[in-house]
Amino acid sequence: MPVGTQFEEVGFAFNKGVITGLLRERFGFDGIVCTDWGLITDATILGQDMPAPCHGALSASAKQNA
Repeated sequence: MPVGTQFEEVGFAFNKGVITGLLRERFGFDGIVCTDWGLITDATILGQDMPAPCHGALSASAKQNA
């Protein structure tokens, strides 16, 4: 999560300014961006529960996170 910068202080996976503004518009990146695998969906991996952390966007609704 960027702190003390020009970007919104939310997790990078939810940060439109970083992903769209910086990567896509400023640097022209047009590939796939995997910001954080398993960020908003709980999963079980090798029998271990892995709850989705939603780092940096805990106060946002599920619709806002999607």
